[in-house]
Amino acid sequence: RFISLFKDVAYQVGDDIMSLAELEHCIIRAQMSFPSSFLSRFVIPKSRYACRLSTGDYRINFALNCGSVSTPAQVLVYNPETLDADLDAAVRLALEGTSSQCSGGDVTVSLPRVCQWFEQDFGTSDDTLTKLEPYFPEQVRQNLQRCWQPEQNAFDMARIWIRYDDFSFSCRPLSLLKRPSSI
Repeated sequence: RFISLFKDVAYQVGDDIMSLAELEHCIIRAQMSFPSSFLSRFVIPKSRYACRLSTGDYRINFALNCGSVSTPAQVLVYNPETLDADLDAAVRLALEGTSSQCSGGDVTVSLPRVCQWFEQDFGTSDDTLTKLEPYFPEQVRQNLQRCWQPEQNAFDMARIWIRYDDFSFSCRPLSLLKRPSSI
């Protein structure tokens, strides 16, 4: 039933009629990667729309919210005048629950599953951590700094382990959240 909501329910957007899956993958994520699952390549629509976004932004992965218990319970209201700050707030909101553990000199970081599904949008593992580091909770940032190599301006990935949180497609109610200054 969850998948049918995205494929079978249609909406009119301008002169086009499209499913939520088409809106997500053919308009919003048009210039970004497909989910890493092999099967997704057969179920993700491939239509091309003139109104599609022309550039990708890894933060969109956190802005899209399917309403599952594995995504934030709030959906941000996006404003064209503050879109950059709104996307930053969406990343912070999605990464609020990020955790890390230190063992000896190594650090294990738990990231949302979306980071694995759309890993090509972030780049390498080092790129992912470098891009997301400013959004992590303070404790995670402090733990990662143990593995920072200033001379290479990069993380020592031999000492960092990334694990991805389980994802549940169970639905939950969402609420709208106008971006507070604290996010």
